[in-house]
Amino acid sequence: MKRAFVILFVFFILVAPLQEAFAEEKVSEGYALTSMKELVKTIIGMEVLDINDIKIADEYARLVYCNIYRKSYSNDVEWNEIRKKIISDVMEKREYYRVMYEVHGIFKLGRYNFETQFFSISENLDYEKSAVMRNVISIDLFLNQEYTPHCGINGHPTFFMPNVVLKLNKPMTVDRFEVPMEKVEGILVRMKEAKNVKRTIYGRIRVHITGPLPIIKNSSKIKMKGDVMSVDFFLDPEMTKYIGGTKF
Repeated sequence: MKRAFVILFVFFILVAPLQEAFAEEKVSEGYALTSMKELVKTIIGMEVLDINDIKIADEYARLVYCNIYRKSYSNDVEWNEIRKKIISDVMEKREYYRVMYEVHGIFKLGRYNFETQFFSISENLDYEKSAVMRNVISIDLFLNQEYTPHCGINGHPTFFMPNVVLKLNKPMTVDRFEVPMEKVEGILVRMKEAKNVKRTIYGRIRVHITGPLPIIKNSSKIKMKGDVMSVDFFLDPEMTKYIGGTKF
């Protein structure tokens, strides 16, 4: 009886920090900026990769629970219990994951059409990352160059490929947005006051991931499928000065 109590006590000591970490992670509602950590949880939650593979489970833990990984991975016995707890929680859907994300981009405001009351998004672009969204069939949620060494380990993950792409269920076009005529002058005045001579605006694309797509052998990408929910434009990079947008 005493020996059983000791084993139970030791197990509690091992998994208690993990349970605290899980409690902190249970936020799955609303839109979040894409990050490797959040997307890894979505990839596993949607069963793109098999968490029962211990190598995948270990890499998942490193990317999602770095502090626990650093503390316990070197201890085989301790880590084995933590790994089993991670796998169990994922399989029983006790670990939450996001399906609502947002990505940001830089655009250039075109001329205003007084007949249709629309601002166009100019194709005369001066920015490397800017684009016109016309018949878009996929959106990059996370790109290779955005990944930085994580949890003290250099190099890209082995299983969670750092190029995550959302293939849209239907093509998207957003090359203009409606603005009432009485608000046009105010927008232009605010741009002039900010010395925004290039008419730079900032876009926020909100998406809903609806499911996974099969992994292609030797591909450097993980592909998901989903829908665009809205595209909104702002005068400032902090996205507090809304000027217009489109819902789908």
